[in-house]
Amino acid sequence: MTHADFIANIAVAVLGSGLGTTIVGALFKSRFDHQLELQKAVLERASRVHERQVETLINLDRHLREALGYMQLMSKSGIFEGEDTSQYPQKFREAIIRAHEELTGGRLLLPPRVVGEFDAFFKKMSEGQLELAFFSSSMVPDGSERAKYWDRARKIAYDEAPRLLRSLEDSARALIHGSS
Repeated sequence: MTHADFIANIAVAVLGSGLGTTIVGALFKSRFDHQLELQKAVLERASRVHERQVETLINLDRHLREALGYMQLMSKSGIFEGEDTSQYPQKFREAIIRAHEELTGGRLLLPPRVVGEFDAFFKKMSEGQLELAFFSSSMVPDGSERAKYWDRARKIAYDEAPRLLRSLEDSARALIHGSS
C-alpha cells in the first residue's frame, strides 16, 4: 500500500464516519422530535381536560351550596317577619337542576369516585326534599308523624348534606391541586 492509498483510505474513513454519524444523528433527531410532539399533544389535551374539570367543579360547588342554602331555609325553625318563604322551593329546584346539568355535562371529565360523591349528595338532597314534602302534605294528619319528617329534613339539611358537601370540596381541591 502506497502512501497515497493510505491517505486516501484515511480520508474516506474520516468522511464516511462523519457522514454516517450525521445520518444516524439526523434519524435520532427525527425520532426524538416526533416523540416530543406527541408528548406536547398529550400535555395540551390533559391541560384542556383539567381546565374543564376545574370549571365544572367550581360551577357544581356554587350550585350545590346555593341548593343547600335553600334546603336549610326551607327546613329552619323560625321565619323572620316579612320573610317570603314561598320562593324557596322553586329556587332550590332551580339550583339543583343547574347543578345536575353541570354534572351531566362534565361527568366524563371527573374521576368515578368524585362522580359517585356528587351522586350521593344529589340523593341526599332528594331525600331532604321528600321529607319536607311529606311534612307539608295534608295526607299526613298526625302531628307527631309530621314532626318526624320535619326532624329528618332538618338533620339532612344541617348535618348530613353539609358533611357530604365538605367531603366533595376536599375531593375537588385534591383534583384541582393535584394531590391524592
